[in-house]
Amino acid sequence: MNKILLTLTFLTILSCPLAAQDTEDGHINRFKYHRSYFQRHEFGLTAGLLTRVDRFDRFEDYAREQQSRYLLDKDRFFNRFSFTLGGHYLYHFNDRIAAGALVSWTTIDGFSVTHSEYEAPATPQGHWRLLEEWRGSINCNYFSVMPMIKYTWLIGKHVTLYSKAGIGGDVEWFHFQGARFGTHDDVHFRLGYQITPFGIDFGQGPVRFFMEVGYGSESVLMCGVNCHLGKVKR
Repeated sequence: MNKILLTLTFLTILSCPLAAQDTEDGHINRFKYHRSYFQRHEFGLTAGLLTRVDRFDRFEDYAREQQSRYLLDKDRFFNRFSFTLGGHYLYHFNDRIAAGALVSWTTIDGFSVTHSEYEAPATPQGHWRLLEEWRGSINCNYFSVMPMIKYTWLIGKHVTLYSKAGIGGDVEWFHFQGARFGTHDDVHFRLGYQITPFGIDFGQGPVRFFMEVGYGSESVLMCGVNCHLGKVKR
């Protein structure tokens, strides 16, 4: 993760002289420079790693509860890994401010569990004998929907830097499935939010690649592609 943050910092440093090279209409101040056009509509697909800490904590509590209830043993330990897929749409009012919404699905690395039953030895010198063993799994999924706003604070010929924020709702779904015990689902509605202070968008064509660092329901480390349509001249 530290390598990724260092890479993004390096790209930010590189972007400043690139942005300063823009000379359209004689404007060279990268924080005041505006293109002579912008695209009205933005559609994007995102993949992300890591998520909010409170999600992991609640999932661990749920897993421990099922272990205690059904006397389960873990086959695989929880490593706090999560993967997110998302999509967004933004309507650009101008080349700086946009508003829209995002939807995302997050899965958290779950557990494989077992329940074993033994027969007691007939004599003190005997051994416990395994009679049966049942396998199961404990999984977690999140579904998020939230309105969001985006502000572009640096516009260059090759890169664009921006920040985003949103608040909405999460559906939290914990699922336990065991061969002997059937299934158990625990579903809750939670507050969802995303704060992304740093995003970098590469290119100026209709299809672009982007990377983001933030915190919330969407993810912590994100990358993806977006498509900009509806050219508007200023």
